[in-house]
Amino acid sequence: MSYRTNPSALRLLIGRNMRIRRAELDLSQEALAHEIGTSASNLSGIERGKRNTTVDQLQKIAMALKIDPV
Repeated sequence: MSYRTNPSALRLLIGRNMRIRRAELDLSQEALAHEIGTSASNLSGIERGKRNTTVDQLQKIAMALKIDPV
């Protein structure tokens, strides 16, 4: 199923890409969570595609991971 028609597939794709980029920057979940003002538990849920998040939170994550959010 495509992420274009399945929101949970999109959450999984976003989470996978976050995890990969976080590893490239050698950041722990705890360090990234602290930087964006959330808990490591919440960040873990986002990375696993289990939690929805806001556009504002995604922007903070993108900035912390040095990704252009646009």
